[in-house]
Amino acid sequence: MAKKDDLLASPKRRLARAKEKIRRLEKRIATFAKNKPGILSVDTDAHGITTHAFKFRRQIPDSWADAAVEAIEALRSALDQTGYAIAVRAGVAAPRNAYFPFGDTPAELDANAKGRCKDLPSEIRALFRAFDSYEGGNYALWALNKLCNANKHRLLIPVALTAGAAGISRLTIRVPKTGRVTVPVPTFDREKNS
Repeated sequence: MAKKDDLLASPKRRLARAKEKIRRLEKRIATFAKNKPGILSVDTDAHGITTHAFKFRRQIPDSWADAAVEAIEALRSALDQTGYAIAVRAGVAAPRNAYFPFGDTPAELDANAKGRCKDLPSEIRALFRAFDSYEGGNYALWALNKLCNANKHRLLIPVALTAGAAGISRLTIRVPKTGRVTVPVPTFDREKNS
């Protein structure tokens, strides 16, 4: 239970909610994977190009996308709510520009840190800016913002299930009797919508 004077109570709740969504989703995925949800197929075309594909026997539940979106939104919200709480603690009665800054480039991040964070103390603006939440800087924070903004206007479509840290460039799959196969991480083909 949060203390009444804890200005960070709301962002802490959002963060706890995100962690709970992620934990439950990880459990669902682990259970799904234990039940052998599909088969690995290997096809070689006429040009000798081999394609490794994992074909699901069962549909991936829509609730997984919903849980992922809710976790993404809660994490992103916690950042802005933290900025708001800091601005209130610094004496701003009704902060309107106390966001956590993001940008696609360092210049865009700097502009957002100046404008959208002007109700924050300068040392907090500098701290937030130091997280480098732009593409090419802190990719995880930048991607979190992009995913959150994208999900406000369209559906999250699962492209691939992976485990571990972001930035995976290939997957190693253990194949019975033949050993291991390394394949590139699946990518989304817009033309085929798959």
